Amino acid sequence: TLDRVIYNLVNNAAAQAADGVVRLSVLPMDPGPEPLLRFVVLNRVVPAQGRALRERFGDDLGRLFEGGFSTGGHGLGLMIVQRIMREH
Repeated sequence: TLDRVIYNLVNNAAAQAADGVVRLSVLPMDPGPEPLLRFVVLNRVVPAQGRALRERFGDDLGRLFEGGFSTGGHGLGLMIVQRIMREH
């Protein structure tokens, strides 16, 4: 499941990356014996994409995972991630 989620996140970021660069970071969230990990996928957007995101979502970019929004794709990529996460 995790590989499907990461694949979809990176694929979506690559499709929308203004500079063709996607950064993936894996960060521990706690120091426990089995720490939780946070996976961060980062891509830069062009100014028009940034404006469209702010207009639609404000500071709540988590709503991107609801699907139906795109600045150049079909609006399904992040919704697929949400569905996968709900199933597991």
